Amino acid sequence: MLIDAHHHLWPASAEGFHATGYMPDDYAADTARLDVQASVFVECLTQYDTSLPPPLRSVGETRFVASVAAGRTIAGIQLCAAIVANANPFADMDFGAILDAHEAVAAGRLRGIRRCAAWDADPAFNHASLETSAGMLADPRYVAALRELAERGLVFDTWVYHPQIGEVAALARSAPDCAVVLDHAGTPLGTGAHADLARTEAIWRDGIARAAEVPNLFVKIGGFATPHTAVDAIRVARGLDRWTVPALAEALGPWLDHLLGCFGPERCLFESNFPVDRMTCDFATLLAAYRRTLDGLDARDQERVFGGNAASLYRIDLPAAA
Repeated sequence: MLIDAHHHLWPASAEGFHATGYMPDDYAADTARLDVQASVFVECLTQYDTSLPPPLRSVGETRFVASVAAGRTIAGIQLCAAIVANANPFADMDFGAILDAHEAVAAGRLRGIRRCAAWDADPAFNHASLETSAGMLADPRYVAALRELAERGLVFDTWVYHPQIGEVAALARSAPDCAVVLDHAGTPLGTGAHADLARTEAIWRDGIARAAEVPNLFVKIGGFATPHTAVDAIRVARGLDRWTVPALAEALGPWLDHLLGCFGPERCLFESNFPVDRMTCDFATLLAAYRRTLDGLDARDQERVFGGNAASLYRIDLPAAA
């Protein structure tokens, strides 16, 4: 079983990160002959409907994804079998009403909500479009939102940087009935104010170990190939334009060992983070490196990490999962 628990899609636009489009055919080409059975789309600030009130504009993204994936398999992949949409707990609107609006256009695929909280004291890492701020996950409106999600059987995803992992753990502990997913393994940064890789790794290891103590917290073991991470700093230091399988597997080893050792194979999910991680490696290289690094797991645990956990968490119906 192979389920990609985290990727994005967007049409080409005239500006910013979305200038180069990444659509279903692009994803199918990247995953050709790799036996991906299904995927999870995660919000990426695209196709917002500006005709709607601000709290509902992200519904346009959910509608877009449902429309490009509805009733289709792309090269044998149940593309966007689950949708993790964007909804803002701080919005001046009832959070349940926002979720209702997403449900109405998701064609039965809504499985969760992501609200990014990635913020750092080094402003070079902050993105105005994310509207993040220091300590935002401690706001009680987040706990109320997670309780609403839990009542609906929906998951809460979030993306933070490694110094913030404890904030995610505290939020998950405050809403024990909601499944919370730490995206991109907590993004251990490796440049700017965090260029001291030994210090980054020490802070990250401690944060991961403590977060794993919260039973309703899961982790996506991807995003390491993203530029500016601690793992990507290894690629840059070695003078590699793009990752090779042996080099990436070697670099991933200590990080994945710690994640699996803390969370266990029952709470780790493989993610590609494409097309973001496409900047430093192709999908085949990424997948082969992960498989090589995790080949010490038994067959059952490998199936969990590479698909079974995603199928269960995001309620993806596959014959192999049954």
